[in-house]
Amino acid sequence: MEFGLQTIHKEEMKFIDRGNNMKKVGDILVATKALNINTELSLIYGLPGQTYESFKQSVDYCIHHKVRRIHAFPLMLLRGTPLHDNKEKYDLVESHEVASESIPRVQSNLIPHVVQSRTFDVNEWRKMAELAELLEKQYNV
Repeated sequence: MEFGLQTIHKEEMKFIDRGNNMKKVGDILVATKALNINTELSLIYGLPGQTYESFKQSVDYCIHHKVRRIHAFPLMLLRGTPLHDNKEKYDLVESHEVASESIPRVQSNLIPHVVQSRTFDVNEWRKMAELAELLEKQYNV
């Protein structure tokens, strides 16, 4: 089973118009584990309101539920989306360069990634990127 969880934090969910019922998510993860169904969850880092610690809590939640694969992707602001239209309001800073130097699988000429906001700076974003890469290289084996 594959599911785009994005985050476990209600405040962060509001920014991306995502209203996951975390009790239901937890119940489903327990049930899929009991039925021996492999699960794969996707997270996003660089969300407005997010910090390294809150991102790590989302990762830890997935690990606690013994999710088979956890993928974490950096936030990209696509034109025409509410986040793109409100990027100044949330103090979202985008960059091609920081993303391509921090994430080996990112090409520098593609859509820029959010690398800074009110709640995290570039160094904290890099820590989130490192954790995402660690998941790909060590957890998802």
